[in-house]
Amino acid sequence: MKDPTLGGSVFVRNALKYDYCIKESIESLAALCDDVFVLDCQSDDGTTAMLAEFVKKFPNVRYQTNGDWNCKADYHKLAELANACIKHLNTDWHIMLQADEVLHEECFPVIRSLIKTAPKTVQTYALRRLNLFGTVDKHISFSMSHKPCSDQPVRLGRRGLMATGDAEALEWKDTDRTHIDEILIYHYGYVRKSEININKAVDMQSWFFGDKSSVDGRLLDMQKTGVWEPYKLIPENMLTAIPRGHPKFSAKWAEERR
Repeated sequence: MKDPTLGGSVFVRNALKYDYCIKESIESLAALCDDVFVLDCQSDDGTTAMLAEFVKKFPNVRYQTNGDWNCKADYHKLAELANACIKHLNTDWHIMLQADEVLHEECFPVIRSLIKTAPKTVQTYALRRLNLFGTVDKHISFSMSHKPCSDQPVRLGRRGLMATGDAEALEWKDTDRTHIDEILIYHYGYVRKSEININKAVDMQSWFFGDKSSVDGRLLDMQKTGVWEPYKLIPENMLTAIPRGHPKFSAKWAEERR
């Protein structure tokens, strides 16, 4: 019997403007998966041309530039775009990343083993996401209440399972959570180049609910001064050292932002 196939997906908009580690994200998926689908969503900052050249390195990566960023008025667009990617995959399983996330290569054998031995009762696996914050070498503590985003998203699923809500996770269907700490996603969304962190957060919050009044006032104050002050958002004592070094794909990216 052949081993089950694995696909990977990620979509992106304006990676250059917002300092996404999209190339590193794609590279980690390409190293793990049999087929990878990347969708550009009307980038207007040079990302489209940059990725068109970059993906030529990977025979298992397909790249399209027809993602409709205006398909929905608020955060529901994220699931719709994530699912547009997933629908292009015909693999037995798929793993979904966001454009500022990178898989750690030491977890690849675990992922392959899980999809090969998964009982029929398991449809999805929850993974561990390290939400880096303040510095590239620390992440938001798992014990913190009211986290800005989940550290246990469901990202690995069988064919046919779709993203929901804001595309933070796949459908929570027959989910196995016993291997969470064996698979690590490094989330670099809060440790971009300092001057970009503020504008990205303000822009994201302004369209997330389709209402600019929802933007955190602390971010607006930082935008006025131009100084990124992460510990005004999350206290430094709520951070924990990363459990292992950065993925090989993003180690240079992280070092440049240390």
